[in-house]
This record gives sequence, structure tokens and C-alpha cells, in this order.
Amino acid sequence: LNNQSGATYSNAKLKLLAGDVQRATPPPSGRVMRAAAGAEFAADKGMSEEQFSEYHLYTLGRPTTVANREMKQVSLLESEKIPVTKKLVVDAMRNHRGWRPNEGQVGTGVIKPLVLFEFENDKKSNMGMALPAGKVKVFQPDSSGSLQLVGEDFIDHTPRDEKITLTVGRSFDIRAERKRTHFSWIMAGTKRTGTRQSFEIEVRNRKESAETVHVYERHWGEYEISQNSLSYERPETDTIIFEVKLKPNEVKKITYTVITKF
Repeated sequence: LNNQSGATYSNAKLKLLAGDVQRATPPPSGRVMRAAAGAEFAADKGMSEEQFSEYHLYTLGRPTTVANREMKQVSLLESEKIPVTKKLVVDAMRNHRGWRPNEGQVGTGVIKPLVLFEFENDKKSNMGMALPAGKVKVFQPDSSGSLQLVGEDFIDHTPRDEKITLTVGRSFDIRAERKRTHFSWIMAGTKRTGTRQSFEIEVRNRKESAETVHVYERHWGEYEISQNSLSYERPETDTIIFEVKLKPNEVKKITYTVITKF
């Protein structure tokens, strides 16, 4: 809470309405009609939460005082022992959706993998809460036990039973290098009907620990993978994913050929 209103609020009832609330600007001479609905909450020390219209309403179970020009933190939601998965992702074409192949090269060069943290917002994971939009900071203890900030991300308003993915930064000790090693047009007489491309992605682990890197490759239109050195998954039409398991200080190469038809 950041109170810059010029007034002190003593023993105030604190409520937070979370959701995408549209505000209409009335005409200068118009009148605004206001409607209110009430609800009773348990008088505990934490926040209670309820569905309210198409939003979620959080109410502090005790009054709080906020002085003028005061910044104050009030705990909203708490949970412990949430299973979290770290994921390293190389996604060279993530910002090139709709790109059509040509003689040029897109998405090549040295790439720092994204660092993602994922968890399920369900009761099984000690969550299952309606989470309001905002900034999420991720801390991790170092070798001495001190907490260090490893990154932060924003989340949208998130209902329960949905997966949350936080992109907190890029890896320091892991590198990927993507090259296109072949390109040719597929011809039908004098007409271009498709392309044949080959790619090589080298993934280098410079850490003293084993790591798994997920390499996302994106292609659009009607295409098929005609040759690949490593098996892959295809969770979406436009995406294939190679899972690269690396030992400490190990380097691996992925090669594959894709044929795209127009």
C-alpha cells in the first residue's frame, strides 16, 4: 500500500478487487450511478477471497491503519512447499511467427537459453488460489543460506488449476549456436513449390552439473521433418521440441532437415 492521498486512514477495511475492470468516462454534464453489494467475511488476520461478479475480491480480516505518505506491506496469500520445475529453453524463432523461409537466415547465431520456472496453481501443489496480476520475484538460497534474487516476471490474473510459467532471465553458463547448413528451392518446372532446409544446433554446457535444455524449433505451413539426429515432440502444429540432456561440460549437436511446401 502506498498512501499519497493527503489523509490518514485509521482502522480501515482493506479490500482488493482483482480482474480486468473496465472504467467508463462519463460525459461532462452526465450523472454517474453507483451500485454496491456487501458480503461478510471471517474476522481472522489474513485475507479472505471470494468470487465477485467476473472478478475476485480479497478482504483483510482485520482493520489496518495507513498513515499519509506511508508505504506498508500486508500479506495477501501464502503457501509452502510448492513443487517448482526449472526449465532451460532455446527458442530462436519465438519472435518470428509467420516468417516464410527464403535465401536469408533468421534466428541463427549464439543464443542464451531462457530460464523458466513452472508450477501448477492447484491444491495438489499446495496452491489452488485465484492469483491477481502483478510482479513475481523469485529468490533462491546461496551456499551460505542467504536468499538471492534470481529474477522476476509479471503474471496476468490467473484462476486456480492453471499452470504458471515465469521467465526470470537467461542462463550464464549454457550456450546454443544455431546454423542453417543448407537451403534450396523445390521446383515444379519454373515454379517454386517449397524449400528444403537443414539446421545444426550446438548446445554447450559449461557448468559442473548436468542440465537439460529444451530446444524449440518453429516452422509454418505444410512441412515435414525428413531427417533428424535426435527424437523430438510436436506439441503444436508449428513447433517441434528437442530435449537435450547434457552431462557436466558436455557439448551436443542436433541436426535436422525440414521440407516445406507452398
